[in-house]
Amino acid sequence: MNEFSTNIGELDMKQAQTFSVIIWAHKTRAQQSTTKCILYARVTVNGKRAEISLKREIDESQWDRGAGKVKGRTPEVRDLNNYINEVRCELSNIYQQLSVRNEFICAQAIKDKFTGHTTEEYTLFKTVTFHNENLRSRIGIDIAKVTWVKFNTLEMKLKEYIQQNMKKSDLYLRQLDYAFVTGFEYYLRAVDRIGPNTTMKYIRMMKKIMNDAIRKNWLDRNPFQAFKCTFRWPEKEVITWEELNRILEKNFAMERLQLGKDYFCF
Repeated sequence: MNEFSTNIGELDMKQAQTFSVIIWAHKTRAQQSTTKCILYARVTVNGKRAEISLKREIDESQWDRGAGKVKGRTPEVRDLNNYINEVRCELSNIYQQLSVRNEFICAQAIKDKFTGHTTEEYTLFKTVTFHNENLRSRIGIDIAKVTWVKFNTLEMKLKEYIQQNMKKSDLYLRQLDYAFVTGFEYYLRAVDRIGPNTTMKYIRMMKKIMNDAIRKNWLDRNPFQAFKCTFRWPEKEVITWEELNRILEKNFAMERLQLGKDYFCF
């Protein structure tokens, strides 16, 4: 495999710190017995990459690895090298456009725009709202209203966390990572002053929503999956025989309390 790198540099962007385009000549499995290669462009953003076939075939001996172009001076070679330069420029322009618009930048997003493959990009709150609306339609059927209320509270706390800590109104699902999960946990416990067990319940609810998104092919992986929910159950004191006898000997004037005592002792 031969390669040539056009590095745009480490730009101080809000969403992407590094971006590079590499053009390289690659032999496919079907070409191993020949000298033919296919030209590819590799886009890398923050260490994650996507590869694009340029659908141009050359002889392996034609590729100039150091110059990053095809050797020769024929009209066909000049046209191919012009196309390679156009690809580099177009990929760089797509990156700059996404940066200026403050859109989510990743290698796959740049590839999709270059190839014209457009897929609907789901956001966190579009996903959460869809889930919660589904719950609301099932209240009284197989869902209790209290369950829907809890998930609505989760949505509210997510919005507060993102607005206060990230200064954003929403995030794409592909932007969620383990750091987002641990940051949300810290916010719930340190800022919102929520107990550890309730915090773990919110994280577990987020895991459920993300698993639903995976089943709908909106997301490839669950960023909450690696987070281990640990509950702290307080130790309960065991009643002694002496204490139980004191309760048995106690008589309540109110029938309701007397009945409650009998149930408890039983």
